[in-house]
Amino acid sequence: MNKPNNNNTPSELNKGELIELKNLNILNAAGFTKMEFPYDYEENVDHVSDQNSVDNEVMSYSLGESVKMTPKIVLELVNALKTSNFVCEGFEEALIKGISGEQYLLKIKTKLSLVNMFNLHKMLGVLYEKANLLGNKALCIKTLFHYFICKYLIEKGKETINQQIRSLLYGKIGLQFYFLKMSKEERDYTIKALKENKDQYAEEKYYRRLIETSMNLDDEQNVKVYYDQYVKRCQRSNLYEYCFELGNIGLEYHQSGIALFFFKKCLEELSTSDPRRRVVLKKIIPLYTKGHIELITARQEYLEWCPEEEKFDLNIDLGIDYCLQGDYEKGIIVYQKCKDLAEQRNDFLQKAVTEKHLGDAFEKIGNYVQAFLSIKNALEIWQDPKNQGQPGNDRLIGQAKGILGMVYLRLGYNWLAIHTLEGYLELAKDSEWDQMQAHCYLGVAYEEKLPQVEGISQKQIEDLKNLVDAQLSDLFIKFKEELAVKKKNLKIAMKQKKSTQIDIETEKEGISKLKAKIKKFKKNLKKNLNQNIKEIKESTKNCLKENKDCFSKAEEHYNKSLGLARDLDDKIHICNVLHNLGMLLYKRAQYPESIEKFEEGLNYENLDGIVISYTCIGRSYMAEGKYPLAKENFEKGIEAVKEVLGKMTVTEWKINLFEKYSLLYKYLESCILKQGDSVQALEISDRRRAITLESLLSQKVESSISLRGIDMQKLADELCTSFVVYSVTPLYNLQDTFYHIDKLNQDPQIQAWIVTSRDIKPFEIPIRDEKHFSSLNTKVFEDFPYKPLDTSSSEAKKIANETFSERLATWYEIFIKPIQAELFCENKVSSCTFIPDSFLGHIPFGMIHEKLKNGDYSPPLIEKKAISVAPSIGVLFQLHRMKEPIPFNKLLTEFELDKKHKREINKIEGVVLLAGFPKDDLGVKIFNAGTEIKEIEGIFKKEKTWAYKNKAIKKLVREALTVESFKQYAKGAKCIHLASHATIEKKPERDPFSIFNGAFHFTPTGSGSKMLDSKEISEMSLKVDLVFMSACNSGRGNLMQEGSIGPVWSFFAAGARSIIATYWPLPDSKETVEMAKVFYETHISSTSPESKIKALQKAILKVKEVGSLEQWGVFYLSGLPS
Repeated sequence: MNKPNNNNTPSELNKGELIELKNLNILNAAGFTKMEFPYDYEENVDHVSDQNSVDNEVMSYSLGESVKMTPKIVLELVNALKTSNFVCEGFEEALIKGISGEQYLLKIKTKLSLVNMFNLHKMLGVLYEKANLLGNKALCIKTLFHYFICKYLIEKGKETINQQIRSLLYGKIGLQFYFLKMSKEERDYTIKALKENKDQYAEEKYYRRLIETSMNLDDEQNVKVYYDQYVKRCQRSNLYEYCFELGNIGLEYHQSGIALFFFKKCLEELSTSDPRRRVVLKKIIPLYTKGHIELITARQEYLEWCPEEEKFDLNIDLGIDYCLQGDYEKGIIVYQKCKDLAEQRNDFLQKAVTEKHLGDAFEKIGNYVQAFLSIKNALEIWQDPKNQGQPGNDRLIGQAKGILGMVYLRLGYNWLAIHTLEGYLELAKDSEWDQMQAHCYLGVAYEEKLPQVEGISQKQIEDLKNLVDAQLSDLFIKFKEELAVKKKNLKIAMKQKKSTQIDIETEKEGISKLKAKIKKFKKNLKKNLNQNIKEIKESTKNCLKENKDCFSKAEEHYNKSLGLARDLDDKIHICNVLHNLGMLLYKRAQYPESIEKFEEGLNYENLDGIVISYTCIGRSYMAEGKYPLAKENFEKGIEAVKEVLGKMTVTEWKINLFEKYSLLYKYLESCILKQGDSVQALEISDRRRAITLESLLSQKVESSISLRGIDMQKLADELCTSFVVYSVTPLYNLQDTFYHIDKLNQDPQIQAWIVTSRDIKPFEIPIRDEKHFSSLNTKVFEDFPYKPLDTSSSEAKKIANETFSERLATWYEIFIKPIQAELFCENKVSSCTFIPDSFLGHIPFGMIHEKLKNGDYSPPLIEKKAISVAPSIGVLFQLHRMKEPIPFNKLLTEFELDKKHKREINKIEGVVLLAGFPKDDLGVKIFNAGTEIKEIEGIFKKEKTWAYKNKAIKKLVREALTVESFKQYAKGAKCIHLASHATIEKKPERDPFSIFNGAFHFTPTGSGSKMLDSKEISEMSLKVDLVFMSACNSGRGNLMQEGSIGPVWSFFAAGARSIIATYWPLPDSKETVEMAKVFYETHISSTSPESKIKALQKAILKVKEVGSLEQWGVFYLSGLPS
């Protein structure tokens, strides 16, 4: 394959005309003019097409001195000419004497037909081609000359030339352009050859050539198109080698996108255990943009293969990628691993690098105390006299000061921040990148409102002391715990007779070292504190001397940063600084100017830049009251996100990406509400919920639809329910992923809609106390239900219940009271489905009650209406459209005998699967789990409803319940009842960084796992009508914009239609058994079966008569209510 070189490509060749071909400079330079045309094509076109010719006309051809004609080639030529009615003077003599490079005369013996003329020139072209073994340019031109005459003759008499011959000719023309390094023309003629081709083997060859020519043209899109066609026709056994070769060629041509594409295809061809993956991963990692979600996966896999010495750098890069994705918590976990590695190696410089990155991550999530301590640790190492003079040491100190300056800024020490950041700028004089970064940070610092102070206040000193002391307590607790362990070991060693004096002395030495370590830590901390107070005092004096226009200073630094970014061609930074400048203008209410900056940011093609630009443009138009323009830009941003989502195949990537950009939908929703279209706002609001889940379900029903308001009303009617939809506008706003930029002002609000079969009514819910509201999201189940440590804690339990009751009343006040008139009016249906948003997904709506004037509480909502919840109306719509599970009366029994082989075949479709495992990892038993399974089994055997006729019941209890057995029987079950231990904090063992939370305890088997985690559940394929999870916290999950990512989400993704789950740890009591028993008796009753939502309401109310708050309120229904 040739390197791309199209600068001198003559575009005239595209026209394919012989006269133009003759006049090309490239042909003249190759000696084309020495060759005489056999006749004048321009004047004699008609007689050629009429199959006429000139009798006895002499045509002269020179083979050229560079062609060494072998006797075999000459013989072929002579024989071919004789059969074509040509006389060849001198060729036979040349054959005998071995003469080469002579001029030979061809004389027409008889009149020639068009076909004969075509064959003559085709054969001459082939002879030149065979003689040209080294790709000589002049001979390529002479070959093309004859092939172009053939092409001309084809166009004049296409029907007389065989289609496959035409295909071969176009392929040969394309090959000559390959030797001439004219890739565009090569591709054009290869495409023509492909259109005429009927040979399957040749198709593979042509697509391969098209891939390579498209690479020469740096046409990534067509490379992918032709590759897809090639794969359908090629032998897959050699595909890895071919893709690896093309990937390396892409690297050689500096075509990172194409190289990345082919290396990814290499990975697809290799098994996960194939050692060649290591080679490919090493090549693929540098090709990704930093922070790309696929890069994170590649790094994680390469970490399993890479040598030990590479692990530190790889983990640091992995942490950076997580932070660029905005997932700072995962970044911090990875950095902590790096810190451990550095300490194991006793490498203080690596530890300092890790501390710097930790400080940056902590600063981004607002943990300024920890950020401050991490950066101070890094600076202490770098500023140590032993490490001075190390390569890049000053630059690292500067970067640490940059982060420290941002910490000071967030703590309100604006002038100290600027003083520190100016120190960063001073140290960055040898690095344009660091200068660019420092100017950007200084722009942010000056943009903040600078306090006018007359001197350092006592409060500032106290704040700084508290900043340090806040972390001290945790550190000293850790030290004290370690000290206590060492003292305990010393006592044991002294008591044991086998212990030697050496053992005792070793323990004592360890205690002494730890005490010295604590003493040194205190001393360094005090020194740092005094130094920082001194810096604050000095910076305050500077504040009094300088009182400049902060906005102008900010603009000045942003422009300097922008100039440096342009010099470095750092597109991401250019885009970010443009956003900062745009927001600076936004704060000044200079909206047209801010829009100009944001629009300029659209020129840099990265998703972050595009989405932030469209969002900020939309917000600027909203500030001007130009809502149609705002809506247009929000929609453009959403389309950009959807385009990327559509290309992703991994569920977690989709959820993470949507998490980052979901605010776009909320801004669009807010914009449409401002225009007064509440129904369209509802459609947008519902569309952004569970967007990945809805996409997965749409694949099961093989179609997708964007729900309109009228569709929602129809669905409410079919499900005999009303929908209560909440949309929470967050208390924060979109900010740049890479830099702190000013938040766009927007008041927090809650929007609600009630959707019934008759109408859609919107409600705007005011937030009177923002701080109280924002604290609710962390207090959903805080200190409830209370777990007594001993029998004397009944008073503490009572206090916890009272606190929770107050919280339930607060939620009623916020979420129900503004809509209660419409919700409880007489003509409304008796059931209600809540569609919560954000942290509202964990609120137990059935339990909430109103606090009355006399201090008592009203009956809970569950007494007034049957309650269910759902991720979105769109998800309910997809679940409702899914095919009904196969009725039991159409199924075979659980086991059937294969008469031919006389063995039992497993027939598990349509079973009622009762699964129970009454122990956890520590051997803690669920005493009532076995009773619960027995009771439910008895109900199914007793009741004979239309839905559960000829039922096949499968019990998997104790040792029989393994991950493998559960998955085997669950895939064909109509109903699953699972009673086991569950852990909400548990991550998948194969992926500790997964977004999925929650796992169930089963029996371990050999190499198999003992935990069925949420991620594994989501990958199953089920046809189940109901999943009843009688397990602790089974309804909880990782709260994201996608919803609560846990067992409920995962069972929906697998195909479950309705799910009963728990809000908190499930009490191991007879009330729990009773609730499950009443539910099934009511739901599958042979006399009067109730819907799931009504059956659960009845079960809850029955247990409420005798049970406590945490017993009757624990279960809820999600999904289809009936």
